[in-house]
Amino acid sequence: WIQALKTAGSYEEMRDLFLEQKEREYLRSTMETIARIRNTADTGDEFYDKEMEYLNREEPSLRLLCQEAEKVILESPYGEKWKNEFGPHFMKAMEVSQKLSDPAIVEDLVKESSLTQEYSRVTASASVQFSGETCNFYGLLKHMQSRDRQERKEAMRAWGDLYEKIAPELDRIYDAMVTLRDGMARKLGFDSYIDFIYLSRGRYDYGPRDVAGFRRQVREEIVPLCQKLREDQAVRLGVEKLRYYDEAL
Repeated sequence: WIQALKTAGSYEEMRDLFLEQKEREYLRSTMETIARIRNTADTGDEFYDKEMEYLNREEPSLRLLCQEAEKVILESPYGEKWKNEFGPHFMKAMEVSQKLSDPAIVEDLVKESSLTQEYSRVTASASVQFSGETCNFYGLLKHMQSRDRQERKEAMRAWGDLYEKIAPELDRIYDAMVTLRDGMARKLGFDSYIDFIYLSRGRYDYGPRDVAGFRRQVREEIVPLCQKLREDQAVRLGVEKLRYYDEAL
């Protein structure tokens, strides 16, 4: 595909090559999504666990190839035509992608995906005995929404105990991920992972300062509204004061 883009003799030819590749990408992306869903639904399924290991191992290299192809498009003499047909955001996303991947971080990206998969596996396999049944986090939800207040309270405590039991593993994974992500950002020339991840998530027109303002607005505008909603909820539930174990009902 990259070679075909380089030898395209017109914008129309290059555009058709791009759209053909997009169709292939949609198929690959769909298959990846299916694999991720099935792996999440049952982390003990060896087939989909291996599928995710394969995806995690190969995707960083695929990202480099996509970056190389986008560079060909960006350096083509048809910039204005691309922009006119697909919009300025289309070009901006490709420009930013040139800063977000490099052979120097391929192994780090593989490690990051492996850590993410391990985190999901640890949380999905955790379980606790509650009301005579073995419950994972999802299984506790129905008890946390029980009309019996004592059952809600005990279910929330079981939820907390379950997290406490796996906390050392989660802390180890999280600590490794923070160190790894900070290192990746610095290898790419960013001052911090924050600067890197804003661009990686497509947040081109706002940054940390804007988000700080948004957080302030949440505190000033949304929190008082939520407090009022919780007060109304307490009245509906017939409790004098709403507790953390009441909120899910």
